Amino acid sequence: MGVINNVAREIRTEGVISWLLRQLDVLITKLTTGLNWNDLRGLARGDDPRRPNPRLTVHSESFWFHIKPSYYHQSVTKLTHTFRLGLLSTYFFFIELVTGIFLMIYYAPTPQRAYGDMLNILTNVPFGELIRDVHRLTAEGMVIVVFLHMVRTFLTGSYKKPRQFTWLTGVVLLLATLFLSFSGYLLPWDQLAYWAVTIGGSMIDKAPPPVLGKTTQLILLGAPAIGPAGLLRFYLLHVLFVPLLVIFVFFIHYYKVVRVGISLPSSEEEIGQDTAKRVPADRRRYYLPDVFTDEMLLLALITFILLALIVLNVYPGAPLEHHANPNKTPLHTKAPWYFLWIQGLLKLGDPTIMGVVVPTIVFGFLFIMPYIDFNPSRRAKDRRFALSAWMLALAVFVILT
Repeated sequence: MGVINNVAREIRTEGVISWLLRQLDVLITKLTTGLNWNDLRGLARGDDPRRPNPRLTVHSESFWFHIKPSYYHQSVTKLTHTFRLGLLSTYFFFIELVTGIFLMIYYAPTPQRAYGDMLNILTNVPFGELIRDVHRLTAEGMVIVVFLHMVRTFLTGSYKKPRQFTWLTGVVLLLATLFLSFSGYLLPWDQLAYWAVTIGGSMIDKAPPPVLGKTTQLILLGAPAIGPAGLLRFYLLHVLFVPLLVIFVFFIHYYKVVRVGISLPSSEEEIGQDTAKRVPADRRRYYLPDVFTDEMLLLALITFILLALIVLNVYPGAPLEHHANPNKTPLHTKAPWYFLWIQGLLKLGDPTIMGVVVPTIVFGFLFIMPYIDFNPSRRAKDRRFALSAWMLALAVFVILT
């Protein structure tokens, strides 16, 4: 009764509307951990913050914002410096989680039901075809964006000291992204998926020594050939184990990015020096509202582009061929497009060497590259050999694909 009497007294004193507005302001302040209604209006208008700056309080008190730096160096917030590829890959992964959970509701990972469930999603589930197309398009986009993120990091020399471990976790995320996409390839249980994964399984079988390759294939497929056990294992990998790995490594990767800072353009630093964390007051760009606004506008634009590609039929849609038939080999069987370079290597020589040893060497080199590159300079003119070798490798990759 005491609380009710106090509320009634406040309403009589302030009036109903004023009391409701004050309570709304209190609620907004709690939700934003420090920003009231006028602060939010100032953010939208681009006004300077009041003093002390409540926008900085958000970074220390809010769960969602405390992981973001309160300010960045102006140079690293330019779109052309990073192209926000790290943000885009994270956003694509979030879309994958949301759309994937939706698809899980209508899917059972058994050979008897998988293909029928896919048809049901496409024909009977409201927005099912759209959700599946978004899921597939975003998965392929995530592979491309993560790869471009790695390329951008190399070209700018951002893998060098003190960011070697950040690069290493990035390579792990690239491999996890590839396997996340590959593990979902089998789930429709159509001819395209079945035989693409069959090719992938045969590559694993070639891994030396023979006992290792065959054991790995058996663990992955649950049998010498793809069947119910293999479908279930790919499903669990796709919806549980690989996403958990991605989330775990992502937080390590992001922690290192925040801890060390985003590398400045090489032209703004002395050779061998790293000043990313020492940001002069006149070169700071605060996350709220400037960087946050840029990020939200970019994500809105990317979302619009994704939906436009699907609605306007620019993207042909996630394919679904005939039901998987182990006894009927398609005329043209090929691996997923992001593994076509390995399939191209198989045509050049021994399957074990070209399909297993060479890719292992390639990814192994990516892991150790920051630790064997002793050139302290990140400037392009001082890295002509490394950049030329990288461009040659990319050209070979495209040709093999």
